[in-house]
Amino acid sequence: MLHRIQLPPEAAHLRWAVDLQERLLRGLCDPATNAGTVTLAWVQGLWNDPPKPWVKKFCGRKGLALMRKIADANAAEKDSLLAAFLNDSKCGQAFASGAVRFRLHGLAAFSANPALAKSARDLFERFYKPQFDAGAGYSAPGVKLAKGQLDRPAFVSAFARHNDLGVCPYCDGTLTPSRAEVDHFYPKSEYPFLALLPENLVPACKGCNSIQVKGVQVPLEVGATNETADWFHPYHRTADGDFRVEFLPPRMNDEPRQLRLTAIDPNHQARVKNLNGLLSLTEYWGNRLRHRMQAKIAALRTRRRNQKGRLDETGLREQLQDWAKEAAAGRRHLEFSILEEAWCRAAGDGDAQFLEELLAVNNEPC
Repeated sequence: MLHRIQLPPEAAHLRWAVDLQERLLRGLCDPATNAGTVTLAWVQGLWNDPPKPWVKKFCGRKGLALMRKIADANAAEKDSLLAAFLNDSKCGQAFASGAVRFRLHGLAAFSANPALAKSARDLFERFYKPQFDAGAGYSAPGVKLAKGQLDRPAFVSAFARHNDLGVCPYCDGTLTPSRAEVDHFYPKSEYPFLALLPENLVPACKGCNSIQVKGVQVPLEVGATNETADWFHPYHRTADGDFRVEFLPPRMNDEPRQLRLTAIDPNHQARVKNLNGLLSLTEYWGNRLRHRMQAKIAALRTRRRNQKGRLDETGLREQLQDWAKEAAAGRRHLEFSILEEAWCRAAGDGDAQFLEELLAVNNEPC
């Protein structure tokens, strides 16, 4: 979201799985289908390309039971269920095309039949867990894959290789493939039809994927004519280059600096506000600011110990601008480079509090 990212070519295996979902749901929602229709052989007939052992493992007793509950829904409910799936699976296209009218449906239409909603949710989440777990996964016929099937760890590794990204796309903190989690941008608990949609799967750090930060928040203006208009999207509407970090004057000398995100285009301020509300960036970056400053303070002290002398204010401001350039060059690879560039540039441009503290350190006795 903070950096431009793209889905790796391996996402084709997930698109194939979404096609399996559509074929299955169309079969279940056919007016002629009922619980008695749904057998392992019937599912295998709908899915003629996955190997039979794979289909058998996916279905199991629980999977078939969920399918039968959906097959026993009435005609109106089946029509609504299929329409919701087809609508929601186009959410990426709506962002990419700039559609002026788009709403995600999820299972909101089934509040009068919570049992049907639960069956649909559980069935579609089954495509993600356990089927996308390590050691399971998907392998589309005719599409090359380095080895095995595309499971969650393989997807994260492919994402990292394709994007050359070393930081979390949500918070700009450190992200290593071995420790990354996969976030559902739209939570699968609310929008289960998106549980496996590639555009809804975002490798992110554990902190951002936690309930304390993004968690199951819904990044939409629910009920608006275009629910996505005032939101960024990780793949289709990035915030990269669309906002700046500002530092508010402290009310008291010892008060931590407060941050503010401001849209470069005033028409996008609602998006920037929602971004900050979703990820608590100003709070998180505000807590990290002191650590970033301490690193530069240590660098100034090292400079003195190496007897390179003190910097006057002009020299210090030039050094800060150089550090800002280094942070900008390290975008996508160095953690918190967005914050680092912003505060170094602000200090280099004459931010009084930043300069006062750094000059005090610079002028310490050797």
